[in-house]
Amino acid sequence: MTRAWMGCLHAGWIAPLWFALAVWLAGLRIGYDPALRAVGDLGAVDAPRAALFNIAGFVIPGVLMLVFAVALEKVMTRDGAGRAGRLGTGLLMISSVAFAAQGVFPFDPDEPEGLTSQRHASTLAFAILGLMAGALLVAASLRRVAGWRVLTRFGPALAGVLLVFLAQPPQAWLPMLEGRVGHAQRVVFAIHLSWFALAAIVALGRERTASLRR
Repeated sequence: MTRAWMGCLHAGWIAPLWFALAVWLAGLRIGYDPALRAVGDLGAVDAPRAALFNIAGFVIPGVLMLVFAVALEKVMTRDGAGRAGRLGTGLLMISSVAFAAQGVFPFDPDEPEGLTSQRHASTLAFAILGLMAGALLVAASLRRVAGWRVLTRFGPALAGVLLVFLAQPPQAWLPMLEGRVGHAQRVVFAIHLSWFALAAIVALGRERTASLRR
């Protein structure tokens, strides 16, 4: 694999760090309480520097995850992953585009039930659902391939936690999050992005091993 493709694999762990940094920096503004306010409020209609956050906080991480998904498919195909693997990475690409789309359709606090706000919420839902299905298909396609065991075991576990949180929000399971809807949402984001970081670490390890054998 060329250096360019290796760089694309690194995008999988860079995206979560980029997102976390963007949210932290944007959340430093006066009057914003991360425990009570959603991440989308940072890029909401009429929010200070909303366009900047939407690009830095949603669009760029989404593009990085998309680039990683393309590179992941290349590594998986070389290792013998079949059609399920390609379907899985395809769903990951859709998930990544949906994640980036959160910045294209910002939340409107004046009309939380309006079309713009609903589009923002829908893009996050598509991102989560795409990741869940993609993670399961990727794991299924690699379950008998050496070197991918960490991802095939822990990847579905992360998807399962997301499924639980879709049924009941994190604060229903974690008492310390009661009344802290902002922190609860950040837990969901953390689990979602952790899958990409984990997949990147495993894929990079597989690529280094393959390079040593050449």
